[in-house]
Amino acid sequence: MKKKSPQYRQKMQELVESWKQSDLSQKAFCTLKNANYEKLRYWSNKLKMNDKVTMPQSTLNQPEEVSDFIPIEVPIKINDFSGFELTYPNQVKLNCPLGTDITTLKTLIKLF
Repeated sequence: MKKKSPQYRQKMQELVESWKQSDLSQKAFCTLKNANYEKLRYWSNKLKMNDKVTMPQSTLNQPEEVSDFIPIEVPIKINDFSGFELTYPNQVKLNCPLGTDITTLKTLIKLF
């Protein structure tokens, strides 16, 4: 596969930025600008992935949108593990002792 020139990449970045500022769907934008929809989709996704790879780690940990996943913080070194604390998004904390079985954990997680 032939690698595209830096000028082509810049042109596609500008097209993606123009689309983002337009508040139009990708299809509507492409129809209006007589642009190739598949190329816009491809470059939009490619640039989004590149942004995530080059973002500082502190930015990656901040959720962009509401998700069903809850972040878990694990210390680098564990000296004394006697269980863990589960904190729900509404700040309710639940202490789970060492040996809490998986069925109980599933039930507790699904409570929220």
